[in-house]
Amino acid sequence: MMRQRGVALITVLVVVAIISGIASSVILEQQFAIRRTENLLHGNQGILYLLALETWAKEVLVVDTRKSAASDHLDEEWSKAIPPMAVEGGSVSGKIHDLQGLFNLNSLVEKTGEVSVAAMQQFKCLLTEYAGSSISPDHVADATKDWIDPDQNVEADGAEDLDYLSRDPAYRSAGQHFVSPSELLLIDGMSYEAWENIRPFVTAYPVLKEESSYINVNTAPLEVLKCLNSDDDSQSIAGDIVQYRDESAAFESGAELLDFIKQSGATDATVKTWRIDVKSGYFLLASAVTFGNHELRMHHLLARELEKDRVKVLMRSFGDEW
Repeated sequence: MMRQRGVALITVLVVVAIISGIASSVILEQQFAIRRTENLLHGNQGILYLLALETWAKEVLVVDTRKSAASDHLDEEWSKAIPPMAVEGGSVSGKIHDLQGLFNLNSLVEKTGEVSVAAMQQFKCLLTEYAGSSISPDHVADATKDWIDPDQNVEADGAEDLDYLSRDPAYRSAGQHFVSPSELLLIDGMSYEAWENIRPFVTAYPVLKEESSYINVNTAPLEVLKCLNSDDDSQSIAGDIVQYRDESAAFESGAELLDFIKQSGATDATVKTWRIDVKSGYFLLASAVTFGNHELRMHHLLARELEKDRVKVLMRSFGDEW
């Protein structure tokens, strides 16, 4: 009798242990499900806030067009950053950057597939002056041209598929325009050190017409302006432009800029080689949101169409780097 009671007790304890284990598993799975749902909701809400910032940026650029379509400079409303601002459940921030103040990597190859001599000269200057000694500027410039063009003909000192397929892991040249300037890290002969040095001066966006890649002197850093032309006079004039821009005012028209350059000693032959403007059509919105336990960052590539009084979104990408 006692033995039967002992067996029954053990059986009950085993059943209770099994039920407890099942209950714990169900509770744990429920907690995971709640957390997954919470993450999903917070992530979706964060994305909606990022898209709201995008709408804000588009509206700011359209309003700027209506106020002053002739020029763009860093004292305008679009250039003012939104500091971290509290919203329900978190905070948002954003900053619009003028991409036409930087060198467009996609300008190296024209629509015909031929290399742009002026753009190649500018790019080699940037690499020579600022990338550092860890690379060969001529090799990287030629390899970058080969990265863009659709053929497999190697530029003088460039690189095509055969140079990349032997790597581990292997990959091919793009055969198309850069989607992101960080693609430079894939170029044969490019080092991370050189990329860090050159990154503040280069960008990538579509070249719809030649003027799309003209440098806006109102927003370009001195380093970019110094490489508009390789002669010493041009570098001196670049310094004059920055000094005038910083101490006096932005250039309001192309005619005003042209007069200033000629007064600084530039010849007509020099001016013709400068790919410059005072207005911009391409911008990058860097947006960020903190919502719940989520921190999201997005980059929005924006194209402003002055003739149609609108701004289009060309690309969105998540992450700290574009």
